[in-house]
Amino acid sequence: MSFLGKVYYFHDITKNEEIERIKNDFLAHATHELRTPLTSILGYSELLTMEKIPVHRQVNICFTIYEQAKHLNKLVNELFDYTKIMERGRGDLTILTYSLTQIIEEAIVDTRFSKNRGDIVFHKPTHNLMVQIDVAGFRQVLIHLIDNAIKYSPERAYIFIDTVYHELTHKVEVNIVDEGIGMTDEQISAAFEQFYRVDKSGAIPGNGLGLSLAKEIITLLDGEIQLYSTLGIGTRVSITMPTV
Repeated sequence: MSFLGKVYYFHDITKNEEIERIKNDFLAHATHELRTPLTSILGYSELLTMEKIPVHRQVNICFTIYEQAKHLNKLVNELFDYTKIMERGRGDLTILTYSLTQIIEEAIVDTRFSKNRGDIVFHKPTHNLMVQIDVAGFRQVLIHLIDNAIKYSPERAYIFIDTVYHELTHKVEVNIVDEGIGMTDEQISAAFEQFYRVDKSGAIPGNGLGLSLAKEIITLLDGEIQLYSTLGIGTRVSITMPTV
């Protein structure tokens, strides 16, 4: 006895189209962001080929090229990290049991050369809490959040970091607090979008990918990230993670 029939395959076309749209939007934004430092590097390099430029002016031009090259390198790295995270699931992460105090202290050390950094006050937990994290990814999130706090604060301002353990849920909350320019409710609601920047003038360096990348990483680690801010007062970024 034989059976004849048809096999039907169903695909979520709407979801596939949405993913494709996100990728196209991401590529368009990325191309624009890459063009800006490249244009600056090319323009200043051309200036160096001109004759009769004073030595002090040449030094300033070289420094500008160096700063733009650093910005470009950081942007390329963040674009690479973001596209990699977009295609990964939790199963692709390297999950280790790690000391929360240690990972925060490592991130603080890694930001020691950040421009205009003041003192970072870390109120350590009373006992050592352990979390299951992708160490490199979680450290990257902390470094970005600390750097953001520094960039949007007055020069040499204090940055505060504390942890709160919630016994009922066995979760720990990590708070990074600054006394910087703060944000409006509208800015807060858009802060985790790709390429969104609070500073539209370009005076504060950045590319608008850091918070979006941070949210993707924390979500993959079964955590939550939230933003609280008051314009002219400062900002608190809160990460909540399960403990071991």
